[in-house]
Amino acid sequence: MRHAPAWVLAMSVLHVAAPASAKSPPACDIADPTVITRQADLPSAARAAIPFTMADPGEPFHVTDVISPGTEDEPFRRLICAYPYGGGLVIQYEQGGFAYGVMKLLLERSGDRYFAR
Repeated sequence: MRHAPAWVLAMSVLHVAAPASAKSPPACDIADPTVITRQADLPSAARAAIPFTMADPGEPFHVTDVISPGTEDEPFRRLICAYPYGGGLVIQYEQGGFAYGVMKLLLERSGDRYFAR
């Protein structure tokens, strides 16, 4: 029995790892006039509670785990939207790196502060 050369397997893995959504970002989960699509529009306390850096929609970020020269400062996450949920906010974002995905972060509000959950 013959086995596929190692480079064929490597190319297959690279093809699977590149998400289709890198070309067209996913849409926000909800259609609501209160949806926030720029980090600058988030309350400052909410921005301070996000435990990682993110690009805004349309800005470059690391979709895969390949870091090209000149892109070292790009984040691995990109905001899709944020929207009110209960007394806090849901932050929906793209997560790049080895396994691309769409994630959510819940920011709970207590007084004038937000806490990531």
